[in-house]
Amino acid sequence: MMYFTSSLSIISPKNRAWKKLVDWIRRFEHILILDECSLDALKMEIEAKVNEINAEHPKLKPIIFSGDNSQISGCISARVMSCGCPDTVFNLNYCIVKSTYAFSEDNSKETILLDSQRGGQS
Repeated sequence: MMYFTSSLSIISPKNRAWKKLVDWIRRFEHILILDECSLDALKMEIEAKVNEINAEHPKLKPIIFSGDNSQISGCISARVMSCGCPDTVFNLNYCIVKSTYAFSEDNSKETILLDSQRGGQS
């Protein structure tokens, strides 16, 4: 199955570590993710970046990565705990691509609707 990152919610950065993460995460807004393996790899890459930024800024409160395991739609997020309450750094929402659409010049009266669950990708 293919996935699409449908929205990215970013809170105004409160420090250099947050800004570094927010600037980096913007590259993943509105992208297609080709399969479950790629979705898992994306989550791992984001988690590694969060850990890298935490290591670069040890005096700041650590940024906490969260990525759910839903295969239909979900959210990848990062937050910082402040006085017992989560302070959101970003939320990256993704959803499954139900199908893809392509125009066929061979048969101009019809359009093609490819079901991505059956492997049709264009």
